[in-house]
Amino acid sequence: MPENEILNEVDRLGGKIALLISRFQDMEQRIRELEIENETLKMQFQQVSANLNAMNDKSNLQNLTHLLTQGKEKAEVKTQIERIVRDIDRCIGLLSQPDLE
Repeated sequence: MPENEILNEVDRLGGKIALLISRFQDMEQRIRELEIENETLKMQFQQVSANLNAMNDKSNLQNLTHLLTQGKEKAEVKTQIERIVRDIDRCIGLLSQPDLE
C-alpha cells in the first residue's frame, strides 16, 4: 500500500475516532441530564404521594366523623370516641409488652 493511501486511511480513522469521542461525550452529558431529571421526578413523586396520603387521611377522618355523628347526640359521640381511644391505648399496651415465651 502506498504511503499516500496509508496516510489517507490514518486520517479517516482519526476522523472516525474524533467522531466517536464526540458522540461519547454527548452521551455522557445526556446521561447526566437524565439522572438530574430522574432525581427531580423522584422528589416530585414523593411530594405528590405525601399530599395524596394526607388527603386520604383527611378524607378518612371526615368519613369517620360523619359516621360517628349520624343521628347521634354529642354525649353518645363522645362515648364512642372514648371507647376508640381506650381500644387504641390497649393495643399500644399489648404491642409494648415483651414477648412472653
